Amino acid sequence: DLARAASSPALACSWCPQHLVVMAAGAAADPVRVMFLCLGNICRSPTAEYVFRKRAEAAGLKVKVASSGTASYHVGDSAYGAMVAAARAKGYDMSPHAAQQIAAEHFEEFDLIIAMDSSNLSDAKRRFGARAEKKLRLFLRDYAPECGTTDTPDPYYERNFGTVVDLVEKGSDGLIAAILAGKEPPRG
Repeated sequence: DLARAASSPALACSWCPQHLVVMAAGAAADPVRVMFLCLGNICRSPTAEYVFRKRAEAAGLKVKVASSGTASYHVGDSAYGAMVAAARAKGYDMSPHAAQQIAAEHFEEFDLIIAMDSSNLSDAKRRFGARAEKKLRLFLRDYAPECGTTDTPDPYYERNFGTVVDLVEKGSDGLIAAILAGKEPPRG
């Protein structure tokens, strides 16, 4: 029966769209491991970390999520206060965040490393080489093309913190859909 199948990943059909969430959440023992990347790791990437984690878990996905920056000047800092406030206004708690810089071992630890803008994507490709490219993505271009921009704007300079939360929600939903459809993370 349909209700029994929907509650049991082992019984859910592999072709039926209404069971994709059940299959994705129950079929894999290992969580999907995602790291978001921006410049200083105090605004955009930590917002994506906390928004994506909350939305992915609500969708029934097992996830391991973190964020980092390409630059080191904010290592150890909390997320930027105005960004924390904008996220909190939409129900996301970023208070546990401490900034870190991306490192080579992150490419072993995470399935996907998702840059918030083209500049940080280029920096990561240049710094970590061809072996890292398979795991690198550009957040809005790859998961929310309907937003009409490839780069998540930097609210530290543009002061558009609420808009960034909205864009991150859209990108997170697109990433969740890609995971549930089996398009992400890369295999093999």
